[in-house]
Amino acid sequence: MTCKLLIEHGNKTEYFEMKKGDSIADTLSQTAYALNLNCGAKGRCGKCRVLITKGAPSANNTDLRFLSTKEIEKGYRIGCRCYPLSDVTVSCDDPVQLNVTQNITSECGLPVSGLDVNTSATKSDSKNSEGDMGTCIAIDVGSTTLAFQAINGNECLPPLVRQNSGIKYGGDVLSRIEQAKSGKAELIKEIMLNDLAGGIHELANIICEYPSKIVLSGNTTMMHLLMGYDTAGLGEYPFTAVDLDYKDTTDLKDALLSATTGPKARNNMKDTRFDLNLHSASETRVFITPGISAYVGGDIVSGLLSLDFDKNEKTCVLIDLGTNAEMAIGNKDKIVVASAAAGPTFEGGNLKCGMPSIPGAICGADAETHEIAPNNATKDSTDDKSVCINRNINLQGYNKNFELKLRTISGTDPKGICGTGAIEILAELIKAGIIDKTGALREEYTERGFPIAEGIVFTAKDIRELQVAKSAIRSGLEILIKEYGCSYAEVEKVYLAGGFGYSLSPQKACAIGLLPPAWEEKIIAAGNTSLKGAAIICKDETAKERIQKIISLTTECELALHADFGEEFMENMGFVLS
Repeated sequence: MTCKLLIEHGNKTEYFEMKKGDSIADTLSQTAYALNLNCGAKGRCGKCRVLITKGAPSANNTDLRFLSTKEIEKGYRIGCRCYPLSDVTVSCDDPVQLNVTQNITSECGLPVSGLDVNTSATKSDSKNSEGDMGTCIAIDVGSTTLAFQAINGNECLPPLVRQNSGIKYGGDVLSRIEQAKSGKAELIKEIMLNDLAGGIHELANIICEYPSKIVLSGNTTMMHLLMGYDTAGLGEYPFTAVDLDYKDTTDLKDALLSATTGPKARNNMKDTRFDLNLHSASETRVFITPGISAYVGGDIVSGLLSLDFDKNEKTCVLIDLGTNAEMAIGNKDKIVVASAAAGPTFEGGNLKCGMPSIPGAICGADAETHEIAPNNATKDSTDDKSVCINRNINLQGYNKNFELKLRTISGTDPKGICGTGAIEILAELIKAGIIDKTGALREEYTERGFPIAEGIVFTAKDIRELQVAKSAIRSGLEILIKEYGCSYAEVEKVYLAGGFGYSLSPQKACAIGLLPPAWEEKIIAAGNTSLKGAAIICKDETAKERIQKIISLTTECELALHADFGEEFMENMGFVLS
């Protein structure tokens, strides 16, 4: 038995046939309207909600768990657990629910004007720059985004950022590994190849030249999926990788060229100003940056390269805050790395009103509290409070007037909370005494959550998710410092990598205990260090030698096996009140 799924998107409508046993999320995953499946379609995150305007089936237990009564009455359902038995109509006009591709460079830690590949050896020793080798393309293969950079000599084009469509199979690497084990490995690989080929083709059309060299840098899971390696060992102890070596790979080159130049690809490419020279393309060399372990991959190696860890006399720290927060400490003599399982919270996952860093996401918050006379105190209303950007929300349920000012990406009306917004809201609520040192909300907000904006609340569960993530990272840093054998004061610089680190407020990260307060003045937003490192590899003929040195200097500290991790984790769960 089959039924029809009608998709309404703006003035456009499309029909798709649903197979028996398929969920709405299953059907949409084969279309341009794929949902965000942060938990890998396990029904655990509630992020894949869809608005069914006609034919909505009765709400099930998953719907009741994640959706309010008003949302259910309106027609919202959780897509990965919605199995219609008759025709349904779905509205796909909500950017929060969709796997929307955004070309947002500033929010991804990338300068709009392009990267400076002259930040490392290419600056001090120009003979290392292969200026005559033609155009190169550096690519950071992230779990959620793909970043492309074209370099011609020492001239860089503005970076191109696209979403990794593989997110439809899970928002974190463990979900992606589970999906690969369930038989979807080839599908995930094909999706990634098409995404990469699309970005390469787009840059080739801009520069009217096919690259002579492509360098890919990414975490170990993404590289394994892309190469078609078995990922089973990455998801279970003792967490072993199939291959971590530096590669000049013909197989991947052929797959990318096929995806880029094949008839299907060419028909799907919108921009065909440049007729690709297939002979020139066949001369392209494709390289993959080597990794260190199952959870410290080539993206971190590239980051260490871009920050000159192999040349620094002083001790520095690199932190890439993501689902698996990778961290490194060291200098030219010694480097220690570790990976902490932070979960998807800092990417908006696991939060009731969480969302990715797209327009409408609350990305920052500032608050002020004012004493008010006791006889003027009023009970906080149970109605949702609404707030527009640059306006205040007043909550007077105790003896203070709490004014909260929100910032959203692109300045649009708030639709949810992304990772940086969650940290800033948490910091402000702790400062105001609305959250205590154990992480508990004031009693009047315990059940329904603290109202942030219209339809957006910050719940006790959200706080606990953030506590767990921040404690995992802070505990990892504490152990890393001990293993390296230095003090906070001996660390000269602390680099935060990636889009999350680029937007994170150092003051508020330290205020909630995510990072040591002693480092507040040392924190530097380093941007996409993985892409910067890949760009250096493109143009610096000594980069391979430098990478090998970095790897030889590096030892890994397995936090889960460390005797002090459990104690550190419990100690770092609480908050220090100012």
